[in-house]
Amino acid sequence: MVGILNRNPNLKTTMRTKSANVDDLLTCKVGSNIKVAMNFNTQHAIDNYELDTPSLDERITAAKKIQANGGVILRIIIEPIICYDNFEDDYIKLIERLKKELNLSAVESITFGCVRYKNKLVSMIEAVYPSNKLDLKTNLKLYPKDRIRYDETLRKSIYNKIFACLKGVNTKIQLAAETPQMWDDLGLKKEDHIGLSVKQHK
Repeated sequence: MVGILNRNPNLKTTMRTKSANVDDLLTCKVGSNIKVAMNFNTQHAIDNYELDTPSLDERITAAKKIQANGGVILRIIIEPIICYDNFEDDYIKLIERLKKELNLSAVESITFGCVRYKNKLVSMIEAVYPSNKLDLKTNLKLYPKDRIRYDETLRKSIYNKIFACLKGVNTKIQLAAETPQMWDDLGLKKEDHIGLSVKQHK
């Protein structure tokens, strides 16, 4: 991939990853054409739901390398937010740590969102992984278009706390696959986000 990017300076790419292996990527000569969306979660979520993926420490170290390099554009993704005992405290601690160890005002955007499943996916998870540690019943309900989400009150609570924690961070804050009403309730501009991917033709 690095070789392809070096040979094609006009090529732009965005990579979404949990991987901490970014050293080869940072040797790319056209770093400004590369965006890395680094996915973070609490260590509890990583240990229980993101098996065999890099630790939170490793992901933060990788993000630090990207920022120190100064060429590759960094995005921060915090999802899926998963409900478990004291999860809100853990996610706030995660935000506080990212604020302390990274320059969040220098990232292109920060996106966060709660889990959402297709109805059939829940049945499949339970059939294939009957001993999984996900709580697929509590606080989840079926919404239109066959989508299962946490209750609006729960989602809004954690979003508001994260949003308050990010106050003063000078970058774009956005939600992941949320309803327009939730964007409005949090005072976020959904049109700016949707406008990047949806074009209306006359």
